Amino acid sequence: MLVSPAGGGVPFVPATGGVVARVRGDLVAAAGAAGGVGVSTLVGLLSPRPVMDLAVTRDWAGYRARWGAVPLVLVARGTAAGLRAAVDRVGGAVEAGVAVAALVVVADGPWPVPRAVRGRIRLLADYVDAVVRVPYVPAWRYVDDPLEVAAVPRKVTDALAALDRALDGRQNRRRG
Repeated sequence: MLVSPAGGGVPFVPATGGVVARVRGDLVAAAGAAGGVGVSTLVGLLSPRPVMDLAVTRDWAGYRARWGAVPLVLVARGTAAGLRAAVDRVGGAVEAGVAVAALVVVADGPWPVPRAVRGRIRLLADYVDAVVRVPYVPAWRYVDDPLEVAAVPRKVTDALAALDRALDGRQNRRRG
């Protein structure tokens, strides 16, 4: 949850152990292509990196005006409908001049990736800086909060590391 401090002007994002992150240069925004795609879980998993949870947004001109320099991560469910929504959101972002730093595709099950999903990911790869796939985690289906699951599977930590590298590389290019 984003907390706005009095007089700070820089968004504060609670991180691990109640520590508050203030470094705008490392701040990232995460938005869902649709509701329920895992934005809040991703925000928690990326801690202690400061991440704004934008939920679902379509106001890309407003985003650009307020947060234009903050890298945007778009999260989509790995279904045909989820990637259709991602195509719409990325299209709107690009049209408004907002660069999408990463598209995170969250698998919806242990099954093979549908052809329509693969095709849309290939299409979107030309419009985003990075595509990161987060694998399906069966244990997350059985809890209210996926962050309560004791061990994050290795494939998920690998995906998060890839996302971190993509975001760090993008921020280094922006600063340099």
